[in-house]
Amino acid sequence: SNSTAIVINEINYNAADDQETGDWVELYNTSGSNLDLSDWIMKDDDDTHSFVFPSETVIEANGFLIITRDEADFLAAFPDVETTVGDFDFGLSGNGDAVRLYDADEVLVDEVYYLSEDPWPTSPNGEGFTLELLAPELDNSLPESWAPINANGSPNRENVPVGIVEIGNTYFELSSYPNPFDNQINLNLQLEESAQVSIVLYDQNGKVVKYLQQGYLNAGEHVLVYDSAQWTSGIYYAKV
Repeated sequence: SNSTAIVINEINYNAADDQETGDWVELYNTSGSNLDLSDWIMKDDDDTHSFVFPSETVIEANGFLIITRDEADFLAAFPDVETTVGDFDFGLSGNGDAVRLYDADEVLVDEVYYLSEDPWPTSPNGEGFTLELLAPELDNSLPESWAPINANGSPNRENVPVGIVEIGNTYFELSSYPNPFDNQINLNLQLEESAQVSIVLYDQNGKVVKYLQQGYLNAGEHVLVYDSAQWTSGIYYAKV
């Protein structure tokens, strides 16, 4: 539930052992204006646990802000992220917890009560993923609005899949745009070497919607364009 332009967009509550970033939360500003978050408050599910944002904390228009439990550890893992505030002195539990955001007048702005078990995604619980909101306009109180999308998360950028996946010995990168999409979707696929490639599209219930690609592709970059005007609105997964 959300009463302002600021959305709780990503939650890292239990990083993998080899990715010691400490807990962190990403906020996203859905508006076209810079917003002042001075003296805003973040709490978990315990009212005595609260972190007050420093004065002059600003989140840029359509930008991100990362709240860290250990800024030094976070920046060691993500040195390019410059939009951090911290540190909060409580932990986000791997057994389910809450992230609650209040404005400077202590009015509740957004809250997410998450679990680390089904129907919530389970791989953010120590398996190298974060909880990533599939799109900022979705209801972030619902487990189906969240997914483990990027290994180690995607602080300070959109929650879209990016990164290198290894299947056998073939490396590829896949991204899609626009996201969200309407009449047309473009998949950008970069192959390190030539390979047989199959791309299957699933709906959010796991049902196969269509086969987007079946066959041999040469090494290099491929932009695959699909007419999606007749597709039902919703969330889709592409499996490569």
